[in-house]
Order: sequence, then structure tokens, then C-alpha cells
Amino acid sequence: MGGGGFKVGQKYRINEMSFIPGGVTVVVQETGGRRYEYDKIKYPQKYIAAAMRKSNVIDAWVKGS
Repeated sequence: MGGGGFKVGQKYRINEMSFIPGGVTVVVQETGGRRYEYDKIKYPQKYIAAAMRKSNVIDAWVKGS
């Protein structure tokens, strides 16, 4: 997978770790084709697993992988 989407701004982030530099960018794709990019993800496997539990999410991956 590749590609990106809407970059989710800091003001919409709730996890304190999202404000700490470092980590990777995770892309989450919803039904209907919308994609959202979340940067500064420290534990991408856990983040992706949590995203995939949502009924409107059809795929999630680390950007560039």
C-alpha cells in the first residue's frame, strides 16, 4: 500500500504521545475511500489494530511501507 490522505491536525489529536516528536505516519482508509494520515504514532501495530476494530475502517498501514 502507499498513498496518503487528509492530514489530521494536532488540535484533533487526544493521545498525549501524539504531541511528542518521532514515530511514524499511519494511513487509515474508511469505506467510501476517505484516507486520514496520523503522524507521530509511536506504536503503529497497536494503532492499526485499534483502527481496524472500527466498522467504517477497511484498511490501515504505515505510510511508506
